[in-house]
Amino acid sequence: MNVPRSNHERALAFDIQSIDQDFLDDPFPTYKLLREHDPVHLNPDGTYFLTRYEDVVKAFRDPAMSSDKRVDFKPKFGNGPLYLHHTTSLVFNDDPYHARVRKLMSEAFTPRKMDELDPVIEGIVERLLDRLIELKEFDVVHDYGLALPTEIIADMLGVPEQYRGKMHHYSTLILGALDPDSGEIFFEGKKSNDEPNILKKIRMQCQMVYQDPYDSINPRMKVADIISEPLEIHNIGDNLERKKIILDALREVKLEPAEDIANKYPHMLSGGQRQRVVLARALVLRPKVIIADEPVSMLDVSIRAEILELMKEIQKKNNISFIYITHDLATARHFGQRIIILYLGKIMEAGQIDQVLEHPRHPYTQALIDAISEPDPDNLNKEKKIRINEPIDIDVYSGCRFRARCPYAIEKCKDVPPLEISDGKAVACFVDID
Repeated sequence: MNVPRSNHERALAFDIQSIDQDFLDDPFPTYKLLREHDPVHLNPDGTYFLTRYEDVVKAFRDPAMSSDKRVDFKPKFGNGPLYLHHTTSLVFNDDPYHARVRKLMSEAFTPRKMDELDPVIEGIVERLLDRLIELKEFDVVHDYGLALPTEIIADMLGVPEQYRGKMHHYSTLILGALDPDSGEIFFEGKKSNDEPNILKKIRMQCQMVYQDPYDSINPRMKVADIISEPLEIHNIGDNLERKKIILDALREVKLEPAEDIANKYPHMLSGGQRQRVVLARALVLRPKVIIADEPVSMLDVSIRAEILELMKEIQKKNNISFIYITHDLATARHFGQRIIILYLGKIMEAGQIDQVLEHPRHPYTQALIDAISEPDPDNLNKEKKIRINEPIDIDVYSGCRFRARCPYAIEKCKDVPPLEISDGKAVACFVDID
């Protein structure tokens, strides 16, 4: 004999992960049931389902509640593109990062600016609808739903019409929604793929130092917890062992006294100290490669040299390879041994750093060197010629990608130049500018 369950029992049995068709058709009776009999409902998966307004407000205002998804996404994605996407998004971050980004966005979307944008959006919608009519057969989601925000953003940024299709394609690649059309990644002779075990091993051996030391560490966590996080993810050591590793790492990046620094929050540290914490976090796993993305560009000039010298010391002491990403050729020359000059994702020139910078063989490398400011005060008022043209309206993804701005471009540059090696340097250019 089936005994009907009470309303209280029905409320307790509710599972958001296994809802039925009745709930999908009309969820409000279930909301009423939960609100009256189990307003703070614990789901079987450990999540909570709130149905009272006052409880929702209290939860949002509780400082213990956080939108920071780093804890959830780090084990899943490591430092990959999806992790960066989810942890740098406005909606997935709390203050102060949230407030700072929201302020920037609010200035760009004032009522007046939105009113000005209305006719632009209407024009884009009309254009997309006209395109659908011409297609006769179309996918509403792909050809309209996905295209609309891309077109609006591209219009706001001034992206030329011919590049917008690629813009959407590349954005989906970055987010991992599509597989790349070409290219492979090898680490220690083994091809990288999407198998979790292989990715986890590679991520353990390849660590990251980000550009902004203010946003690359969690402001809610103490320094010790920040540095301990990679150890916990990879199950390295017990609490006592981790404490020793953390303190050793802090001393290695010259943060003393280590015990005091370990108990501080990021807001209690300077920008240079925070970047040292980021370095310490990368070091605790003893990686073989550290990718340093503009690691000193956000720091005061007075401490940039200190951080670069520290990185050189760490490199030699631990036999770690650094991939140093920068637009600053001066710091690149100070820190690096070999250099690769990229333009729009393609290699223009590569080789020993002194060879490349003292004897550039590609017009883009030459233009970069022309743009370096000179410290000599006698040269401040002298006009400096940078050998680069205003861009012309061509498809930069065909032929040499620099030809739209190259002062030496010839007809042959409509073809893709091969990367040729000569005298220990690799150059992708049809023109000899020596």
